[in-house]
Parts: sequence; C-alpha cells; structure tokens
Amino acid sequence: MSLLAALALAGLLAWALAKGFRTTAFGVLAFAFSYCLVSNVIVLIGTNMAERLFFVPSWALSITVASLLVPVAGAGSRLPKPRAWKTIGASLLAVLVAALAARTWVRIGDWRSNRYLMDSVLKCYPRNVKALIVKADAEARAGYQGLARQFYDEALGVRPDSSYALAGLGTYLADRGEDGAAERLLLACARSSEPIPGAVLSLALMYLKGQRYEEALWAADRTLQARPGFSDAATARVVRGEVFLARGEVAAAQKEYRLALEEDPENSAAHYNLGRCLEALDDWEGALKEYKATERLAPGDEDALYARAQAEARLGRLEQALQTTERLKALHPDFIPGRKLWTDLTRPKER
Repeated sequence: MSLLAALALAGLLAWALAKGFRTTAFGVLAFAFSYCLVSNVIVLIGTNMAERLFFVPSWALSITVASLLVPVAGAGSRLPKPRAWKTIGASLLAVLVAALAARTWVRIGDWRSNRYLMDSVLKCYPRNVKALIVKADAEARAGYQGLARQFYDEALGVRPDSSYALAGLGTYLADRGEDGAAERLLLACARSSEPIPGAVLSLALMYLKGQRYEEALWAADRTLQARPGFSDAATARVVRGEVFLARGEVAAAQKEYRLALEEDPENSAAHYNLGRCLEALDDWEGALKEYKATERLAPGDEDALYARAQAEARLGRLEQALQTTERLKALHPDFIPGRKLWTDLTRPKER
C-alpha cells in the first residue's frame, strides 16, 4: 500500500510538471520532503506514529488537493445545475466538519496525560514496546507501582533484547534502590547495539557511587558514544573527571570538567569539581570563581559554601570568608568549620 501511494505521488508530480501546474508540483514535493524527515526514511527518529509529525505534510497535502480542486470547482460553477445540488453539497460539508470535530473532541481527551495517551496507542498497537514503557513510566509517577512493573515486564517480554525496555525497567529498579537487578539490566542496555544514553549514565553513576572506578569510566565512555543530550554528556564528563581525580590525575580531571561545562555551563557539579582541581593546582582565584558559580547554581550547597569560605580565607579575604561561613551556619546549623579554616578566620588581623 505504501509503495502504491509513493508511485501515485511520483506519477502526480510528473503529470504536474508536464502540464506546468507549479502549485501542484510544489505541494507534492513539499509533502515528499517533509514526510521523509519524519517517516524514518532518512533519519531514524524512533517514533513510528504521532499526529504532531504530520503537521507540515498535512499542510503540503492541503496545497496539493486545493490546487487540483479549485480549477474543477471553478469550471463547475459555470455549468447550470439544480438548486438541490447546493443543498446536498452544503449538507455533505457540514456532516464532514461535524464528524471531524467530534473526532477531535474525543482525541483531545486522550492527550490529558501520557497515561491516557498510551491507553489510546495500546488499543491500536498492544505490543508496541515504546508505548508500554511510556505507560509504565506514567503509572510509576502516578504511584501505581504494581501496574508500572506489569507494563515494564510486558515490554521486556515482547522484546527481551530491546535496549529501550532494558533501560526502562533498569532505571525504574535503580530509582527504587534495587541496585543488583538494575545493574544487570542497565549493563545489558549499555552493551547493546543501541544503548540509551540516560540509562547508561545511571549505570556510570551507580559504579561511581560504589567506587568501581574502571567500570564507571567505561560506562561514562559508553554514554558519550551513544550521542547523549547536552546535560547527560556533561554529567558523563563529570563522572570521568571524578575517576581521574580519584586516581590523582588532576590535569586530566580538570580537562573533563571544562569539557562538561562546554556541554552544559549550568552544571553545578562540574563547576564545583573544577574548583577542587584548581585548588590542587594552587589556583585559589580560579577555584573561588568556580565555587561562586556553584553557589549561584545550587544555593545552600554545604560543600560549595565551605569550599568558598576556605578559598576566601586562603586569599586573605577574611571578612568575606566570615560572611560566607555565617551564611553556611545559618543554612546548616550543625556545621563545624575545619581547624585550618577556623584558624585562618580567627587569626588576629595585622595592623
């Protein structure tokens, strides 16, 4: 059926060009180009069907149909016709508009949330893995954990090798603290031919938390290979930096944090850890700048405030360090400054 439709469009384009119908030719070409972009022909976008993908192709088809019907309507208007024809034509148009309006009204209800939308999708495609995972995610967020687990398991049952299904259930289990089962699923996703960046990043963070540095480095590299978004790429760079910092490779860690900030300038962890690197290199001015950026992005972060106060004290800016410490104590009343910082802050000022 799709091949016949493509052949029909090609034939229509050839006819329009031969007859000099430029509007019709434009409509066909616009439809073909825009539809190819969203139909997984040129680029795999991972979505099989969605109304939003047909907005521009629909506009192009409307131009094509209108360019064909307007001349026909114009010719027909010059012919004598019974009065009843107008009534019939108007009635048919009214019925068509009413039917489309009714369908639109019903469809609006499906878009209330992903829970309702996926119910609609699964009626048509009950074994669609992506729809099952999105439905599971929605049920989990709504608090229906039993239903969520049912849909996750169903998706994995449909395609046990699907990286999307492995990522969905693995991330769900990781969020619930079931690290052993989550690791097995996320590792399978990472080793697949199409790893899901966010899921592999979760695996990297899990390894980093457990101080399994070589595995964390591998998972972070795998995340970067999977073409992640800016935020995930930045976090993967932060993981790599943490591994290098744990090894004592300060220069390598600094490079990773700077790359992370190129991906996402608002990544507070990258700013804080870059400050740690600059501290190790005895660049206290640079470190202070990064700690200020961290505080701006993550107000109230105890580590960032403490590091800022320490940097200010090391630079001899004791009044500023005292103000930062007071702000830290106000936010964290149980805070006790380290001995070195306390000594710097309480040292008598030189006259």
